[in-house]
Amino acid sequence: MTEEVLRNIQKEKMTERGDHIIVGVSGGADSVCLLLVLKELAERLHISLEALHVEHGIRGEESRADARFVRRLCEREKIACKVMSVDVPAYAASKRLGLEEAARILRYRCYRKAAERNCKEGRKCSVALAHHADDNAETLLFHLIRGSSMDGLGGIRPVRDLMEKVLLIRPLLTVTRAQIEDYLKTRGQTYCVDATNTDLSCSRNRIRHAVFPELCRLNGRAVQHMAGSAAELLQAAEFIDISANNVLKRIRHWERNAQLLHRGILEYPQILQRRAVYLAIREAAGSAMDLGSVHVSAVLDLFLKQTGKKISLPYGLMAERSYEYVVIAGCGEDHYAVKDTRNCRHGQKTDAAPGEEPSYILTEERMRLLEQGETLAIHMQDAVFFLKRIKFSGNMEEITKNKYTKWFDYGKINVGLCIRKPKSGDFLVFDNGGHRKKLKDYMAAEKIPMRERGKRWVIASDSHVLWFVGGRISTFYKVETETEYVLVITNHTVQERQ
Repeated sequence: MTEEVLRNIQKEKMTERGDHIIVGVSGGADSVCLLLVLKELAERLHISLEALHVEHGIRGEESRADARFVRRLCEREKIACKVMSVDVPAYAASKRLGLEEAARILRYRCYRKAAERNCKEGRKCSVALAHHADDNAETLLFHLIRGSSMDGLGGIRPVRDLMEKVLLIRPLLTVTRAQIEDYLKTRGQTYCVDATNTDLSCSRNRIRHAVFPELCRLNGRAVQHMAGSAAELLQAAEFIDISANNVLKRIRHWERNAQLLHRGILEYPQILQRRAVYLAIREAAGSAMDLGSVHVSAVLDLFLKQTGKKISLPYGLMAERSYEYVVIAGCGEDHYAVKDTRNCRHGQKTDAAPGEEPSYILTEERMRLLEQGETLAIHMQDAVFFLKRIKFSGNMEEITKNKYTKWFDYGKINVGLCIRKPKSGDFLVFDNGGHRKKLKDYMAAEKIPMRERGKRWVIASDSHVLWFVGGRISTFYKVETETEYVLVITNHTVQERQ
């Protein structure tokens, strides 16, 4: 098995000479096997190792015993070990998440912290996780029965970016759970058993303990075949994405934040039609979560309908047939003006004193709506703003580079956030040192005419400007690799479209 893992590492180019590998070790069979195999291969791969155990605070003494087991194992194997404790139940309650999702978020946060520490010490590092072929097959089957794009059917990626200059690698992805158990048995190596892994109320556990045994009775190599199919589908998806993006370059153009897809898309093979539309919706949404084939089909169906027909999409988006195009944009928007927002939650303008512009205040109630997945549509005098909260993967390349859509670290957003016109005393933070610049000085440096300055919109918390709309954002609110949730704000200026 060790040689098979080595071949997988080399094939996927998971490591380079001198890499430092942080191994996620729970104490279970899979992660214990990964640690021992990588130790066997360390000299041949010219890598160094350390183990990272995340104690989730869920299973009381049993969880603490797992941490002690990992420490003893690392002491015996002479491998550096770091144990990080998190409070998953408290985090799950505060963020209204399930325990499994909360544990995953905190675990990946620990991986990033460990990687950052090593990077600061001058090491080139990666994080290795113990997903194996059975996990990959489970993922494929789970996505297949739920309904998924080719991304989901491609299963688990062997290598992906965890953060800037740090890879997440899965060396065991080509070996089965049975191979792992045989390896540990041959070595006489014990491991921890998590009782929650037998809880059949969890969908994945039902697949593992009830569905897989039946599939393996039909074909003893069912797991390997499914994992192999997932890998091929992943390669196919990557190739199709290249072609689909080329299609989008030919049939799509932008009007501010609205995507106009020309009916010429129907001249391409159906698989490219569907993938191009999926990529367009995903780009508009800023996330792939909750996007399915039903949404792609609905958008393509619009090309066969008359002008003016509309459909609602996730994340407060709408698609509308408009002559030769289907327009994908914020809720209720066509490519001329925003005028119908029946499917969005609305913000209300505050009462303004005579001669003052009204402003919008983000109340506790409206923040709760964001956290429940709602999109807020805020109508101002000459503009509409859309606010939505999304999870952040940690991949900085996902951040939208768009003049009128900006991403902010939601963890730094406070009640009272205001959409308004500039006021005396407004400032922006320009660097990580917290240095400020008066907004009026910024507008002067940008050569904005005096007569226009009072007409521009700002997003502000008291006098701290998060975003000078159409211009820069405050460094303080920028998204970082450890950001958990992002506040996405999109601006549509109505008068510029009329």
